[in-house]
Amino acid sequence: QRVATELKAQQKRATQPVKTTRVDKPKPMFSSPQPNYSSRSRGGSGNLGLLGIVFAAIATALGLRARTSRQS
Repeated sequence: QRVATELKAQQKRATQPVKTTRVDKPKPMFSSPQPNYSSRSRGGSGNLGLLGIVFAAIATALGLRARTSRQS
């Protein structure tokens, strides 16, 4: 009997529309869209590329120059 009752309940639930559980459906919680964290965003360090290589080369050159001036 329990199995028959459960089968009837399953059939009844299958015909009903899916219930939405969103609580902010009438009025969204935030007015702005969700943040985008793609690689084109302006936040974070991102890819330094050529600029990073130039800074590293300058820092290396200055470090070597300071080291050679201390030794002489």
